[in-house]
Amino acid sequence: MGDATQRKSAVRHFLGRHEYNDRLPSLTPADLERRNAQRKATVAELSSIDRSKLPAAEIVNYDIFKRQIENAIESYDLGDYQMPINADSGFHTGFSRLPKDVPLATVKDYEKLHQPPERPGRVTCAKRSP
Repeated sequence: MGDATQRKSAVRHFLGRHEYNDRLPSLTPADLERRNAQRKATVAELSSIDRSKLPAAEIVNYDIFKRQIENAIESYDLGDYQMPINADSGFHTGFSRLPKDVPLATVKDYEKLHQPPERPGRVTCAKRSP
């Protein structure tokens, strides 16, 4: 599955579309580096736009979008991706939302949650050994 599809799967999850909950974006060093290169290309493309020729509302959008991308580049360059957990952010902060975010209303929901991984990046529950 492509990177864009994986990112869309994460977005769908938070919009209440749960049929893709077993797919998450890849976080390998190569994929993180590739995404950062894409961000740099986006900033270069944005910089080629003559901001003064944009309508006022689009100038605001341009400035916000460019700043978000620049912040993401700086975050990557500083190695923020190496610290996925801290006191107020990380995968653990979402546990309290699991009942809402990962509905387990049917047998199929439970079966999907316990499927063995078919490829890297797939979310499964670990089974305990006796």
